[in-house]
Amino acid sequence: MAPCASSGDRREVTSPLLAPTTSCASSIEAGRRWTNSSVLGESLAWLLRKFASSTVSLLCWDKDGEVLAFANDANSAIGIWNFNSKQIEYVESSMGSKEKATFMQWSPTQPILAVGNNKGNLLLYNRETLRKVPLLGKHQKTIVCGAFSRDGEFLILGSDDHTLSISNMAGDTLNSLSGTGDLSDLDMVRTSSAGDVTNPEDAYTITVLINRKQMMMVHLANADAPINLQFHESYGKVITYEWLAEDRMMIGFEMGHLICVNTTMNGDNQVAEIFTAKDFKRGLYDMSISLGLDRVLAIGDNQFKAREIANMEDVSNLFEIGADDPTYTKVRASDDGNLMAIAGSAGSFLVYLTRMPVLGAAFGGTIVVLSSLQEITVYHGADLKPPVTFETKVEPSLITVGPLHVVVVLNNSAWFYEFARDAKEGVKLAYEYEYVSTVTALKVGQFFAVAKMDDRAQLHRIRNAQGRYVADSTSKMFPESSQQHSANAKLTDFGLTAQFFIYSTDAGHLQYFSLDEWVMVNEYRHARGIRAVFPEPNGVRLIFFDEKHDVYLYSPVDDHLSPLPNLYNTPLFKGCLWESFTVDKDTFIVFDETNIYVFLISGNQLSGGSLLPASPYRNPLGESVHHLGFTRLPYGYEPLLLNKGIVHCLTSSGRPTDLILETHKSDSKLDGKSPAALQSLLKQNLTLKRVRA
Repeated sequence: MAPCASSGDRREVTSPLLAPTTSCASSIEAGRRWTNSSVLGESLAWLLRKFASSTVSLLCWDKDGEVLAFANDANSAIGIWNFNSKQIEYVESSMGSKEKATFMQWSPTQPILAVGNNKGNLLLYNRETLRKVPLLGKHQKTIVCGAFSRDGEFLILGSDDHTLSISNMAGDTLNSLSGTGDLSDLDMVRTSSAGDVTNPEDAYTITVLINRKQMMMVHLANADAPINLQFHESYGKVITYEWLAEDRMMIGFEMGHLICVNTTMNGDNQVAEIFTAKDFKRGLYDMSISLGLDRVLAIGDNQFKAREIANMEDVSNLFEIGADDPTYTKVRASDDGNLMAIAGSAGSFLVYLTRMPVLGAAFGGTIVVLSSLQEITVYHGADLKPPVTFETKVEPSLITVGPLHVVVVLNNSAWFYEFARDAKEGVKLAYEYEYVSTVTALKVGQFFAVAKMDDRAQLHRIRNAQGRYVADSTSKMFPESSQQHSANAKLTDFGLTAQFFIYSTDAGHLQYFSLDEWVMVNEYRHARGIRAVFPEPNGVRLIFFDEKHDVYLYSPVDDHLSPLPNLYNTPLFKGCLWESFTVDKDTFIVFDETNIYVFLISGNQLSGGSLLPASPYRNPLGESVHHLGFTRLPYGYEPLLLNKGIVHCLTSSGRPTDLILETHKSDSKLDGKSPAALQSLLKQNLTLKRVRA
């Protein structure tokens, strides 16, 4: 590949914007937690302070937004902070004497951290395998900047020797370019305008700052004709920039200006300004883009500011920083936007949780929700009042509730909190259990619990018949290896009732395991794989969804299937809830993203008469399934509990709310109603079996 042409061949374009394994291991303390009420919603933060004074010079999140890598200018150790464990590990990045990290970035597709240093060497560190791949002499001088391509296939590096190199993930250099000054803030984006190219890397455009006064833009398919973007001196030097889209870029200047430009050249070889604002009087320290938050994040004048990308005119968040470190110099958010870090020159950094995980569960008349990182709120009774809160030992990834317990799960550990006899007294930690692998789902009963791990589930006893908690509990894994017909099948879903553990597989197995007799008591084989099961809370029937998104009512008494009536175009159902109110126990709902569909299981006394039409799907017991109607489900609502025709939902803000099913709305006032209205009310109550003898 030909290097960049000399400056005489460059097109100058004017913007119209304005004519660590180290001694550092003991020097970080993770401890002080505080709350800030206006970070980006309700947020929590961790302050990790370094005892020795040294600037946090490098800061980046991994692809999953759970690991933060950071480095300072005092040594060659890389600190890696894990959000889940709140622990810091250190990785030595030097390959010789007097080396320190000068560039660092995670791959967008793999757990690989690229670290460049002041000797021109490159280290590729795989956090999963702990493997280090040193690449010596990648550049002759300090590696000062770099970037991965968005697909993680290429890594581009910039050096103090004014050269750029493009490498693949094996470390092979594929191309090299040259600049005309000090390089910084390198990026590599794929552009649709590149068309068909011979070499994969030629589909990319490289942007890099030159002396922090201009930006060089190189389309690798036409590397001999780079473009230089010039900026007016009144803005000062360019602090940083980031791409918003293929044709839009956000640029931050040292005098405090934030500017969004369209990078498509007009007829005068100029870029068009879309938005400009002077956010800081004394100067901008750093700026970054969070597509996960849909925000432009900036710090300066000891302040943090955020603007919505879709509406940059308004500052959506503003708060003061600097009480613990007078000069914070870096701000970065994880890709999903859930975490944001601000680093300071005195060696400390703040980590903000920008959004609370939305976790909730229900059983019977009890609803539990995660109300803070380590706080559970329990609502007893369908009226959701009064709530009881308690603190947990960990920040859970999963919560569930049963007749006697709230269970908090993190990774492969579970903490069982028992309800006090008086609901107002809250809960107490009664039992802890460690599983063999990460738990992805868990259900709990009075005496047993079952946890799903990958494609299997572990059933174990938590209390004996006398109600005492057992340390060495009876345990069993499913599917069982002794069952040849299902041993190789993958468990897809499960349910737990007072009498049975029930599970389904991708091969269509539906298995009932008796908790009292400790044996398999019923086996059914469906024609297709089953993806979800919803057992009747106080019975033996269940609803299941198969891999073709068909829905069935199944009875183990006679292995009879009742397909649900066809609902227009079959929706992709997300879940199912049985009515928890005893009188309405034959009612259940299924729901998708936008609607709740109400069904009734009826016997001979209703089917085929004037109340309900005859159903072609009737089991030997004379039962059939009827669709009564539907109710709109607001965006962001997750149904948790059905009680007396009221659907209790968890909103996207993490709070419970109620919806009354349209099929169950009624008026108790009878005075003044017409005969037709009274007849309609009578029919509704008879249909729902709300009749007193």
